[in-house]
Amino acid sequence: MSERVTADWRDDPVTFAAQGLMASFGAGTPREQMVWSVILATLAYLSALLSFGATAVFLVLFAVTFLVGALRLLWASVRG
Repeated sequence: MSERVTADWRDDPVTFAAQGLMASFGAGTPREQMVWSVILATLAYLSALLSFGATAVFLVLFAVTFLVGALRLLWASVRG
C-alpha cells in the first residue's frame, strides 16, 4: 500500500515534511522514496557540514532508504 505525498509545501509545510519523511521510509511509491531519500540526505549533509556529529548518521540512513527504493522500483519493473 503506497501513499503519495499530497500536501503542498507552501500551504502546509509541516504535513509536507511529514509525508516526505514517511515516503523516504517506504510509505510512498519507490520513486518518491528515492527522491525523498536524496532530498533528506542532502539536508543531512548540509547540516553535517556545520556540525559534524550525529547528523552524519543520517547520511547513511538515507543512503540505505534510497537503495531500498531503488530495489523496490527494480522489483516492480521486473514483476511487470
